[in-house]
Amino acid sequence: MIRSHKLQVNEIPKSVCAIARCGAGTNNIPVSDLSDRGIPVFNTPGANANAVKELVLCGMLLASRRVHQGINHVKEVANDEGVDVAIGRVESDKKLFGGQELTGKTLGVVGLGAIGASVANAASNLGMKVIGYDPALTVEAALSLNWKGKKNGWGGGLWLTLGLTLGLPCGCEVWLKCGSSVNEQ
Repeated sequence: MIRSHKLQVNEIPKSVCAIARCGAGTNNIPVSDLSDRGIPVFNTPGANANAVKELVLCGMLLASRRVHQGINHVKEVANDEGVDVAIGRVESDKKLFGGQELTGKTLGVVGLGAIGASVANAASNLGMKVIGYDPALTVEAALSLNWKGKKNGWGGGLWLTLGLTLGLPCGCEVWLKCGSSVNEQ
């Protein structure tokens, strides 16, 4: 079993019967060389989809509610003015970091594989509007989505998640919050 180590042919003993890659890609494994030796290579696409979905949602929630900025503010006040002052200012200063709800916002998902579909479904369950794009979407994958229909325009705020491998050593799930200019159409 291998995760992200770049496997070299000379590292593989003759006693190896198979290689299992924990994850979706196999670009860190010399598949054709192993095939020539009669060693099958397996991967586990989607095995970490739930964990990645949770991290993406965590990042979206932290950013929308400005949690990180609030933590940094309290640390800064504690360092500059003391812990007792910081504790006393928590209630009055929390209005500086109110953020916004995700409900009613629009999530654009590029790539509706195991991770993208899982993120899209969870976002829909949070009350977000979801727009998805995947040129390789299968009928089975489309039927697994719990959000339906089309929406014209982006609506009240766009969040974008990219579930693409991009030829990198590992699949990446990246999210970012787009500026207000994206919302204007």
